[in-house]
Amino acid sequence: MKTTLTILAIILINTGLMSQITLDNVYDGTVEFAYLEGEHYFSTDYINNECSIYSLDYALKQKISIEVPTDWYLNDVSYISAKIFNDDDQIELLAVFYRYIPDTDTTGHYEYHTRVVSESGAVLLDVPGGGYSSIFSTSEGSLKLMVNVYDFSVYVFIAETNIYSLPGEAASSVTESGEIELMNAYPNPTNTDIQIPYRMNSANRNATLILVNINGQEVMRLPVENKSGQLLVPTGNLPAGQYIYYLQNNGYKTAAKKFVVR
Repeated sequence: MKTTLTILAIILINTGLMSQITLDNVYDGTVEFAYLEGEHYFSTDYINNECSIYSLDYALKQKISIEVPTDWYLNDVSYISAKIFNDDDQIELLAVFYRYIPDTDTTGHYEYHTRVVSESGAVLLDVPGGGYSSIFSTSEGSLKLMVNVYDFSVYVFIAETNIYSLPGEAASSVTESGEIELMNAYPNPTNTDIQIPYRMNSANRNATLILVNINGQEVMRLPVENKSGQLLVPTGNLPAGQYIYYLQNNGYKTAAKKFVVR
């Protein structure tokens, strides 16, 4: 009798474990979280320069066209929100653009440009050279936007950080999600080594950066020991193509991000 009960318990435990993870939906491309009233997802179409917003039941809620400056390309979209950048009823987002500037016949550099725009196309903030941004809430409750500004036309490249006070309200997902925060790699696309900025709280040391190719095969693993900084990732031996990277620490994984090797 005890043997029968033990076998039954093992079957029930295994069944329970096997039924915990289910695939709900599959999107084309990378999907991230949107900071709107209620929970939403969004995906970015870098060919047609538009952003699609989905509700939690995966229904398409809205598409937003992003006006890209002439001769520039869309590099990244983040912080889709309704109350972070201002308090009106429109949806706003932060967009990053890039272009390649030839210096000689065989060399060149990338330029970046960051804008905060509304769904109507109005520009709320324009930052030439702005590459990668993060938003945080201070202990006093104010909301800040940090934009890294780069000049890759010189060697060694110049970097500075602009800090802006935001008039909107902090979404809990902005202020509470960042136990480990992974920013966008630059320069992207790259034909040389690439830098990946990151930030961790004091409890999340000794993370690991994992790099996989577009087929899901792991191609590189690098230790991350400092609280914040930038990882220099050698890409000279990587075949041309798209690569996905994320940080992992104690079973927690950041949202995956992408860069391209030319």
